[in-house]
Amino acid sequence: MAKKIENQEEQIIVSDVETKDENAETGLEVVSEKPSTPSRQLITQDQIVFSKSVTEILKEVSLMTDEMNPFEKAFIQATAFEKLTAMMTKEIMRPIMFLQGNGIGFRTDRDSQTPKGYDEDTVRRCFIEATLNGFSMMGNQVNILAAKPYYTKEGFAGKLRTIPDLTFPTFIHQLPKEDGGQAKL
Repeated sequence: MAKKIENQEEQIIVSDVETKDENAETGLEVVSEKPSTPSRQLITQDQIVFSKSVTEILKEVSLMTDEMNPFEKAFIQATAFEKLTAMMTKEIMRPIMFLQGNGIGFRTDRDSQTPKGYDEDTVRRCFIEATLNGFSMMGNQVNILAAKPYYTKEGFAGKLRTIPDLTFPTFIHQLPKEDGGQAKL
């Protein structure tokens, strides 16, 4: 914490954007910042910049429509794939590789082999393909089988949850009752 003296009143400056409060113990006026983004201790600045860049690319990809020329759509997808491949450096891929082979990430058909799972280039390619198709490599939404992405029921359920006003009837499981030799529900 940096201290600053202003008009003979002692203040403790925590950050740049000010909100003022008084510390009950010391009686000092505490000036602190309300961060524009939550404190992130588990993600690096490079990862934050990468994530924001990916968001911009995905926004542009999401603007594709069925009315667009197939070549135009192919160019958009290809350019997005190329940019994402270049952006996903070894440093960016390192934490993604830890998601391989477990339920919070993604499973592969090589989880029981040594070395475990697929190489970085295969995971990168599958990660990009899944992301461009609207799937997450978290929560077992995608598996890698035969070096290709396989979209799981969790993945499709995740996509269905994003559809506004989509509801599912409640399924009530019960055994049939016998009525005059005939089964009825």
